[in-house]
Amino acid sequence: MNVAVRDVRVDPMFVKLCEVHGLNDAARKIAERVVPLRPKSVPKTAPKDDVIAALCSSEGIVRQDWLLIYESKKPNTVLVRDIIRVVADLSNLTANDIVSHRRDPKSCLARHVAMYLAKKLTVHSLPRIGKLMGGKDHTTVLHGIRRIQSMLDAGNESLSEFLSSAGAKLEGGN
Repeated sequence: MNVAVRDVRVDPMFVKLCEVHGLNDAARKIAERVVPLRPKSVPKTAPKDDVIAALCSSEGIVRQDWLLIYESKKPNTVLVRDIIRVVADLSNLTANDIVSHRRDPKSCLARHVAMYLAKKLTVHSLPRIGKLMGGKDHTTVLHGIRRIQSMLDAGNESLSEFLSSAGAKLEGGN
């Protein structure tokens, strides 16, 4: 279903892409002028980049304006495998120790920290985080997140320092 923006029909996917990429007011004015209907060659389940490429190349779209407002630089995304790697490095473990079924206190704490960071820094659901953490159940992930949160609420300063250094490493990409 298309929405009307000042009597101009705009594809909702185009509006959503504008919102996702944090476009400015000039881009919104351009979006009001452009009528980017989804090309029939692109299925609804196509990845965003394919849709963007099709929108940029189809007729009837102001290609230069779209290319100006589309930011090719994707926002900083943190991957769960990067979280596992950083937590493993900081806790002197291997990534396999974190995703394994080992139950020693050091591995469990590192695993719970990784689950906590994965929930805070990514958009993944609990079942998805559990799957990426070695096939854990979503309730295991929830337990780990709650455990870390309770330790932080109790004032565990070493844990908060560990989390801040892990967060800094993840955002810095080092």
